[in-house]
Amino acid sequence: MKFIGPIQGIAAYRKPPEEYQPDKGMLPQELVELVRATYGFQSFPQLQPNTPIQASQDFQMGRFSTDEESYVINRLIMTIDGDIAIATRTEQADLFLDDLMRLLDENLGYRLRVGSIRKRFVSNLVVEFDHGLENYLVKLSEIIGVINEFRPAERLPFNIKRLSFGEMDIFPPPADPLVLIEKGDFIIERRTAHPFEENRYFCSAPMTTEDHIRVLERIEAVARGK
Repeated sequence: MKFIGPIQGIAAYRKPPEEYQPDKGMLPQELVELVRATYGFQSFPQLQPNTPIQASQDFQMGRFSTDEESYVINRLIMTIDGDIAIATRTEQADLFLDDLMRLLDENLGYRLRVGSIRKRFVSNLVVEFDHGLENYLVKLSEIIGVINEFRPAERLPFNIKRLSFGEMDIFPPPADPLVLIEKGDFIIERRTAHPFEENRYFCSAPMTTEDHIRVLERIEAVARGK
């Protein structure tokens, strides 16, 4: 397997508001301005005076810096009971969320770091397998052959495009964006705009970027009988 590159890494956590809200209260404008100014977000909520806090606050295109590196935070979604950070890798989004919790605790009296928090991750990346998925799954290859027997000869042959594994039934996307992170599927699908012979796949998984790469390597090894 050849790792082509990461596309998006998401880190999120959920915490009930009664466990973190400042004892002395907080104005929504204070929260938005602190986050915007600290991370330089180019797009942020535009609140009018006396505006009550919304169910979610959306920030886009900011930057987070550590002593070792600096990278872009593509998006931050702050909800009443959790936050979602989107960067290129999950490790980047994870470090950013840690710093965000520190920022809010130290400046606005939040209690986000009190008690335990379990983070959830989603990694999206692109790889090239040595062979197409259909070559690893013999019976599936036979099924594809049956389908193509009944297709017009002048049309391009069908091939498998997507494998998806998950813990939930299929249903319309929920209104809560945190649920999409917490219940994400493991997906391997053909990369759009690339011919089948390239064996290039878009992959998404509810895990860190590094774990995602390791899992895909092991899946290919298992499929090859190693």
